[in-house]
Amino acid sequence: PAPVVAPPPPPPPAPVVAPVRQLSPSEAAAVERVASAEKEELHRLLEALQGARTAGVPNEALAEAESRARNRAASDLRETLQRAQQKPEITEQLELARAAGVTGSSMASAEQKAQTQASAELRRAVALVPLDEGRLNNAFQKAVRAGVPQADVTRARETVFDSIRVRLNKAKDDAKRIFTGAAMQELSYSIWLGRKLQYNSTELAAAAHMYEEQLEVAFSSKDADYAEQAVLHADRANAAVRDDMRNWAAAMKLLREGLAMQDGMAALPRLQEILERTQVVTTTPDLKVTILDEVRTKAKTCALINLQEKAAKVNNGTESGTDYDAFVKAVGDARMVGVPAVDLAAVAGKAQLKASSELREATMATKKDLSRIDRAFSHAERAGVPEAQINDARSTLLRDVQTQLDTAKMAARRNGTGSRQTLEGLADAIWLGYKVKLNTSELEAASQVYEGQLEFAYSSRDFEYAQTALEFADRARAHMSPELRSWWESIQQLRQGAGTPLVKKLEMIRQAKAVGLQGSRILMEVEAETKQQAEAKLKAARQNGTGDDFEVLLEAVEHAQAAGVTASDLSSAAFKVQSEAATRLRKAAAAVDNVDAVGSAFRAAERAGVAEADRMSARDGLHRECLSRLQQAKSSAELNRAKSREPVRALAEAIWLGYKHALNATELQDATRVYESQLELARSTKDYEYAEVLMEFASKARAEVGPELEEWGNALRVMREAEQMPETATQHLHKVLSAINKMKACGMADHKALSGVEAKARSMANARVEDAAPDMQLKRIQDSLANAVRAGVPEDELAAAKAALAAHTDL
Repeated sequence: PAPVVAPPPPPPPAPVVAPVRQLSPSEAAAVERVASAEKEELHRLLEALQGARTAGVPNEALAEAESRARNRAASDLRETLQRAQQKPEITEQLELARAAGVTGSSMASAEQKAQTQASAELRRAVALVPLDEGRLNNAFQKAVRAGVPQADVTRARETVFDSIRVRLNKAKDDAKRIFTGAAMQELSYSIWLGRKLQYNSTELAAAAHMYEEQLEVAFSSKDADYAEQAVLHADRANAAVRDDMRNWAAAMKLLREGLAMQDGMAALPRLQEILERTQVVTTTPDLKVTILDEVRTKAKTCALINLQEKAAKVNNGTESGTDYDAFVKAVGDARMVGVPAVDLAAVAGKAQLKASSELREATMATKKDLSRIDRAFSHAERAGVPEAQINDARSTLLRDVQTQLDTAKMAARRNGTGSRQTLEGLADAIWLGYKVKLNTSELEAASQVYEGQLEFAYSSRDFEYAQTALEFADRARAHMSPELRSWWESIQQLRQGAGTPLVKKLEMIRQAKAVGLQGSRILMEVEAETKQQAEAKLKAARQNGTGDDFEVLLEAVEHAQAAGVTASDLSSAAFKVQSEAATRLRKAAAAVDNVDAVGSAFRAAERAGVAEADRMSARDGLHRECLSRLQQAKSSAELNRAKSREPVRALAEAIWLGYKHALNATELQDATRVYESQLELARSTKDYEYAEVLMEFASKARAEVGPELEEWGNALRVMREAEQMPETATQHLHKVLSAINKMKACGMADHKALSGVEAKARSMANARVEDAAPDMQLKRIQDSLANAVRAGVPEDELAAAKAALAAHTDL
């Protein structure tokens, strides 16, 4: 039976909301004023809400408006606090205002406030214990910039110097009495602090010298722990340190890292690396390193844990090749970190027996497997196989490889043009001989035998034998002549030709013929395949050929011709593309402005075999049109008394078009000189507007602007940007000032647009000074907080604002 599903519970009843009573005319007017005030500033809305409550408007009728007012007040409060936290620097704003030329009583008042603020901040920074270098330097800089009296600044600096002197002397005494890292750290910090705050350099140098003396004490006593701490802080004290001591300190840092590691297999590789890299402390006689033995013990413990885990898999007879490799490596690692022989004996015996057997089988195998041989020797050395046994195996291997090499050389000489097996055998023997470090002269002689086979194949143009010999030449370390190398590279390309695009195949065929592979079987096979591919492409292009597929058919004809297709279809298609190309050429030559279309039409005409006379005729007509435009534009520019924009643009366009269509260079250079003469006219008469127009198109006209006009152009560009900035974007004042300075530096102080930019800079600077004044920041917080309280913003959101208000009131 289907499960019984309980019916869904009924929806909860809607909350009972008391209907809003009918409002009186005065109440309705009050609500209207609230709705209107929502579009105005926040304090207007709060006043309207207060008026509505006074008029007796029910709370239900005002609930939504009050909620929106609270949200606006909370948002405004958060924004005000964020601006206050950014703490705009009034001193910086005053400097910008002076640069912008702001003057007057408001400026003087702001400067007095800035000076008072800087003095207060300097007193607070000097009174801090301990001294805060960053805050002190910042306070001194502000004081100087704000114009705090020099006597006040000097007194503050002397107070700071007294504090530094006391701290430095105490640090020196402690460093002499107490040989600890903490004492050296305090001395180095005191020296650093004095240097940052420009304390007496002679006293600081004496303190640094004393630090170096303590370093020598650490070195002579060979106390690595003390040396580590002293070196750690030496750079801050500007003290010279011996290289040996730096090495000790680096080693101690690594040893402490090792000591902090957890016991286990995962820690072993890093512990091995640490012990290897800290040999400097193990090889220095009488050096006191308290933690070295602890790190060694930890490494032995980890190595034994690793060895026992790997041995468990081997001893139960279920190990894989990977498990055995890991076991042998674990034996070697344990021996490397100094695990006692008695601990190794219990687990390493089986590894030695297996490694010995593996070595014997690998070296005596008929077909030498180098990777297997390398692995066998590595296992034998790690597992502790006796050295005599390893040396016997190495001697046996060398004898066998020598025999294999001699046999391969004899076979190659005997066969003349040997088989693939002969060449491969000789190459393998040479390669193996180098790997096992056989006598070099023997190997070089064998390589010469191989080179003889290469030269025989080349001289007799035996492409098949050459292809085989070239395949193994690198393995045999045989030198190839440049011609043979070209053969080999081309053969490799031809081998990879299957699936290669038709264009690539045609290029491969061309290269193969260029290096002399005509008549080779591989080239003839690729040529036949390419010809079939070209025929198929031509057929498809003819069947689908329309006016829109001209390029497809043209390419198919080109490829068919290059591939040697001789069918009648090719002649028909070639005639078709030639006719179409000639038509396109005539149309393009009449459309001078469409540079891309003209270039494409001329290229297609040449590819399609349009008669050269027809192409030259089209080119002449194109040049006549370009020259006519150029001469007309030159005349208009020379007669441009009004110095208007259009003649300048037309001349630049005509020059650019002439270069694109390869017009006579003399005509183009003459037109460019006309353009440059207009540039010089604008420069000499200081016609900034005309110069600006000319520089806009100068690159198209290939005209030399000159350094002075180049500066004008840069200055005018940034001034135009400044003109576009709204006065409210005060954060970009520095850009506006930079634009003004550039204009004046270029001698364009009389530019008619500059006065407007300067007025904008003064307005922006005034706004920034007012915004940065402490009393203005305080007023903004007070107003936002009052509005938030009136709007009913929760107390937890008001707490941060009240704290900020208290801080700004103190300031």
